[in-house]
Amino acid sequence: MKITIPRLALTSRRAAAGAALLAALLMPPGPAESQESSPALPAQPAQVWRVNAGAPVPRSPVGAAGKVFFATQPGRAACVSAADGRQLWSVSLVTSTNSAAAEETFDAPLLLASNALVLASTLGNVYSLDAATGRSNWIYRAGARIQGAPAFSPSAGGGSVIVLTQPNGALHSADLATGKPLWKAADTIRADGSPAVADGRVAFGNCDASLHAFSAADGGKLQSVPLGPDSQVAGGVAMDGNLAFSGSRSGMIVCADLAGGKIIWSSREAGGEVFTTPAVNDKVVVVGAGSGVVLCLDRAGGALKWKMPLPGAASSPVIAGSKVVVSAGGALHILNLADGAPGWSQKIGDDITPPAVVQGRIVVGGQDGYVTAFGAKEEDQPPKTPKDAK
Repeated sequence: MKITIPRLALTSRRAAAGAALLAALLMPPGPAESQESSPALPAQPAQVWRVNAGAPVPRSPVGAAGKVFFATQPGRAACVSAADGRQLWSVSLVTSTNSAAAEETFDAPLLLASNALVLASTLGNVYSLDAATGRSNWIYRAGARIQGAPAFSPSAGGGSVIVLTQPNGALHSADLATGKPLWKAADTIRADGSPAVADGRVAFGNCDASLHAFSAADGGKLQSVPLGPDSQVAGGVAMDGNLAFSGSRSGMIVCADLAGGKIIWSSREAGGEVFTTPAVNDKVVVVGAGSGVVLCLDRAGGALKWKMPLPGAASSPVIAGSKVVVSAGGALHILNLADGAPGWSQKIGDDITPPAVVQGRIVVGGQDGYVTAFGAKEEDQPPKTPKDAK
């Protein structure tokens, strides 16, 4: 299947591409809506399948309802079975340029929400595909490069998709069901990371070393929280209620109150740039740093609980029950959430995505063109029923 859209007026910022690429490589699978509750991870996962995607997979897969979704570079979206990696559908995403049709490229993580797979391209095009079939629902044209993951904003009417254009740091909102434009917020400044939505607010950080909050209903500016010198934000923001958690270029990790417009606590334990997105639960904040460490901080006050060095820059982590899953140095690692103790690691390739956890399996993509899933060993899995065996 191939989806083609007409030529667009584009804004190019090639000078920013290098720094933006670093931030994108460390981004998470996407907003919380992209993941679902999963069984506990096995202590020693085994490879359960490996799929040749035919091209590099630069962003983390997402998954739900027994399916795993990913995008290749250049632009193809695909869906495979979470059980065995069997392909369920594949679609090419193509746009028209001045001279000819060209495949899209994606530097933004994917969003899965309400049976829609949403992809945002470097050309500023936002695609909604039916998650069951891959057929096009709609295409929204933001008109400028999108680096961060689309975010989902729920509402009584079904919700909206919110994207952040990189060159000007402007939020765009489109209806999730139809793609109809709802609002565009005022420009800020270059923004490489992903926005997050909670309690009617959309939050993101950018190159003016601040966190910004806008209304998810109409795009109105609500609040800005300055982070201080050299604390530009190039990763994603994690939100819970009015609290926003973020890393920064200076290495400072913050918890900010977006209602009160103030920093609750900050930590400089990372020892280097933090261009990843924190993983947060009700007690802790876990962060991967470019210095090659994973940190666990107390959510209430920011005190360091543990710090674990890894061989290479640490990706955005995932909290999965009592475990932390993270990529570093081309390998997957499982750490104990309580104390950071290493439990398992597996070298996969030179350049892999941050992990996604889908139904008790760890799924990761790679620049080598493969998507790999790890889970319970065959002898550890429950016996198949006759229905399962069909």
